[in-house]
Amino acid sequence: MRRILALAKVFLSIFLFSVIVEGQLVIPAEANPIPTPTLIMPEEYINVAISLIDENLLAKVDGTYPFLNLDYDTVRMDYPLPPNATNVSVKMDETLLDWTYNNKNYSTVIGDWPMINWTISLTPFQNFTIKTYYEHHVPIIDGNYTFLYAMGTGRYLDTYAKETTAYVNIRMEANYTNLHVYTVGFTNGTWTWNPINYTIITDNTSDIITVEVVSGPFAPLVEDLLITTIPEFPSFLILPLFMIATLLAVIVYKRNHTV
Repeated sequence: MRRILALAKVFLSIFLFSVIVEGQLVIPAEANPIPTPTLIMPEEYINVAISLIDENLLAKVDGTYPFLNLDYDTVRMDYPLPPNATNVSVKMDETLLDWTYNNKNYSTVIGDWPMINWTISLTPFQNFTIKTYYEHHVPIIDGNYTFLYAMGTGRYLDTYAKETTAYVNIRMEANYTNLHVYTVGFTNGTWTWNPINYTIITDNTSDIITVEVVSGPFAPLVEDLLITTIPEFPSFLILPLFMIATLLAVIVYKRNHTV
């Protein structure tokens, strides 16, 4: 009991994953800010690298989610992925976990995403970390490359009694322009786009966009993170592209003026 009371001083968070134990969704007890059994995740860390490959943007997404388990023996976790995700992996600490697609979907402003799930065995009062990795091509929507990180899974849970902080670093390994950063939520039957503050750190090779998103007191994160941008071609491609365009124009002109 003393241990549980001490844990009550820790900032809690509604975790990114929907957690199901023995077929029942975990719902915090309203009279106790730390129900047992439960899982505690005060923060999440997301590192993304976006690079230009064959005139398309490829995103590599690393997620790290630290947990404290209170009394659960077995936990199933659901996790949303972009529809075209590849090279997917899930680890508990450094141990690879088996995962599979399920029949659930995660709704986003750019369409429904499929969900994967996995099951893990735990011991009471165990600290552990879930690590995820996947890659996907960033879609073009309304002329802009649009990257989305599914951060708002809290809107799928019925009861909230926690708080979470998401730390997101996005390394832009390609030149870009027209950058916009939003949180996007679904309220009153419509999607709402809210511009948020971000910081850009420049190192020797690229810009790193840093974003920190904190849920409201005793509430989960219910909005996704969305970034739109237009990539710029590297300078060494400009001259060859100009020469090709000029050559094509000359060929078309000659064809149109040949007797």
